[in-house]
Amino acid sequence: MSIALEALKKYWGYQEFRHPQEEIIHAVVDTKDVIALLPTGGGKSLCFQLPTMIGRYQKAIVVSPLISLMEDQVENLKKHHIKAIAIHSGLTSNQIDYQIDNFIYGDFNFLYISPERILSNDFQARLGKMKLDLIAVDEAHCISQWGFDFRPSYLSIHTIREFHPNVPMIALTATASERVINDISQYLNMKDPEIFKKSFFRDNLQFFVINTDNKQHEILYLLSKLGTNGIIYTRNRRNTVQIKEWLAKHGIKSISYHAGMKTSERNLAQKNWKDGKIPLAIATNAFGMGIDKDDVRFVFHIDVASSPEEYYQEAGRAGRDGKKAFAITLISDVDIENSKSQLEKQFPSYEAIKKAYISLCHFYKIAIGSGFLESFTFHIDEFSDYSKLDYSSLNFILKILEKDGWISLSEGIRMPSTVQIIASKEEIYNIPHEEAIYDELLKSLLRNYEGIWSFPTKIDEERIGKILGISKEKTEDLLLILTRDGIVNYIPSLSDNTITFIRERPINENFSIEKHRYEASKSMARNRLNAMIDYLQKEECRQSMILQYFGEKPIKCGMCDICLGSHKVILSKEDQTIVKKQLNTLRSETKIDVFTRNWPYNKRKAVTHFLKTLVDNEEIAISGNAILPSKNGSL
Repeated sequence: MSIALEALKKYWGYQEFRHPQEEIIHAVVDTKDVIALLPTGGGKSLCFQLPTMIGRYQKAIVVSPLISLMEDQVENLKKHHIKAIAIHSGLTSNQIDYQIDNFIYGDFNFLYISPERILSNDFQARLGKMKLDLIAVDEAHCISQWGFDFRPSYLSIHTIREFHPNVPMIALTATASERVINDISQYLNMKDPEIFKKSFFRDNLQFFVINTDNKQHEILYLLSKLGTNGIIYTRNRRNTVQIKEWLAKHGIKSISYHAGMKTSERNLAQKNWKDGKIPLAIATNAFGMGIDKDDVRFVFHIDVASSPEEYYQEAGRAGRDGKKAFAITLISDVDIENSKSQLEKQFPSYEAIKKAYISLCHFYKIAIGSGFLESFTFHIDEFSDYSKLDYSSLNFILKILEKDGWISLSEGIRMPSTVQIIASKEEIYNIPHEEAIYDELLKSLLRNYEGIWSFPTKIDEERIGKILGISKEKTEDLLLILTRDGIVNYIPSLSDNTITFIRERPINENFSIEKHRYEASKSMARNRLNAMIDYLQKEECRQSMILQYFGEKPIKCGMCDICLGSHKVILSKEDQTIVKKQLNTLRSETKIDVFTRNWPYNKRKAVTHFLKTLVDNEEIAISGNAILPSKNGSL
């Protein structure tokens, strides 16, 4: 028995590795740089965690993009009696110093950090003192502008290698093209890395695409057939709450999960889901990274994912136990058009970007030739009013300016404070506070923030304070008091909202972004979305299209909706007889989609086509979209 297999059994309790985990681990132990592409659920984390428990590997630094992902992995390591620490913006500076000291001088094996942490001068001052045996980079595709989730902060990771040039590095991701793989190797300063890939084919996962104008009815029908052990993904935070409430009316319990929720609420919801207490999750894509739950029987998507990479990561969370599972997308023609419109909003015109940058300079009174590394408090609502740019467009423009190296935004801007009014209207009118300021604060929230009754809404405390004639600090205190009294749910930002100008301000004529890279990014995003739309609309094997997209030889799966005949319009003689018998039982007008819902999805198109044939033959009558009952009750 190999030492790696012994460690696997001792610490994790597994009897064998998944392919190609053992080969990856041996390469890391042999001090080689490694790039590992393993699909969601393929056991990526074990590939850098296990080597620290064997041989000379004792201390590893792990770069990870999300606090929730870091904390989840740290908790899982602790369950296996392995010491690990995560430092993030939710900790105070004293807590961070204490944790880093624990890692440097104590017996902790893992230090989890965000890529933004590497930019800190304080952290870099400590980096050289660390004894490192391994550097691990999770979600490594984020380092490439050609990836589906490029994050500029990932470009700073090479700094760790500059302090520790001889320490081996492993980069892991679920999805990456050849171009992205090359970027990972280049930007991380990897030395002739060994590259491991696992096939994207899933022999236990059935992929379906259901075209419908009534997603709610379809969801209820599917849940009645598949149970409730799964995830429903939506791209809208508000939808997570509304769907949860709608399902509750039908007696189905679920959790909602999105990035705007309070950390304690997200943790509780996630725990209830993982423990199986509430097995159905309604979530945005903030949910799932690092989630270790094997028995998810289905993943539904009710919006168009932005790319096959994103879709496959999320869909792949179903059936990790190897048992039969389903990845089902519920889609309409309107969703397709909305996804195209949303993509265009993400890439505003050069003129709009230039106007926003110049407005920023005017707003902060930055003269031409100045501004280098100057930082300012930033309130997006206030600047939106000044620049006449709507909030959504401004968010996209700020991200572009940041990616192009003109500005840097603090975490407080990415994760601003949120408020949701949780009391009833009657309670609002009878709040127990005698001071009028509480009433004025609530009225200000209602006037300025649409939807604040329904879901957590981003707010700007300084702007609210100016409206009320009080300080930002006083506004925060009032919101905390209202939270304590159960009137609102206020989640303060973890850090101040600041914007830093990275370059000197040029004359207006000389401002530009790297148009080639911008157009290339836009083209790549459009190509990824088009590939996703092709997946949803083409009458080809779903898994075959996924494999082809990721550069593998297409293989028909034999079990997706297309392979099972959902695109066919000819109904068998036996099924035609059954349809006629069902029609004879109709005693009132019945919508066509309600009638066909009694049939398996792979036969619905053929059933609809047969109904039209019966109409053409004047054997049945249809009014609008409803079937009329037969007059003589016999077909």
